Amino acid sequence: MYTLYTGELTELPIDKISGIVGGAKFVVHRREGRIDSCEYSWPDLTVRLTVMPNHELQDHLRGFQGYIAAGCKNLGIAPPKGLFERIAQVKLVLGFIATPDMDPAGRAENILGAIAYNSKSLIFHGGSVYNEDSDRLFPPAGNPDAVDLASN
Repeated sequence: MYTLYTGELTELPIDKISGIVGGAKFVVHRREGRIDSCEYSWPDLTVRLTVMPNHELQDHLRGFQGYIAAGCKNLGIAPPKGLFERIAQVKLVLGFIATPDMDPAGRAENILGAIAYNSKSLIFHGGSVYNEDSDRLFPPAGNPDAVDLASN
């Protein structure tokens, strides 16, 4: 599971993301007039993007900032410069899941990378935060992985 955080979009640009990879069946799911999720599917792989409802966004972002703050405290480091400001500008949060998993052919990674790069998204995965270029922002390079950093 990956989570993408972008301040560049308020809704998925279906016309731009539907053709990221070829050969997939692409389906959009709407709820209450808004895009709820979309799905790319092949016989051996399904990639689903789920849009966080607007009413959950601010509480989620506060929790995300709290996770990073607690991890920084436990590591004895200052928060990465500009990270909290960037999170505060987020307008859209996307869940990204590939089933059964990221594929060796790179289809799921291509979708994730294209959306993250073009929307200047932060990416949360495995307890770490990356920028749209896949540079690890938290925990900073040279520190242990973020797993369980916020547990104290």
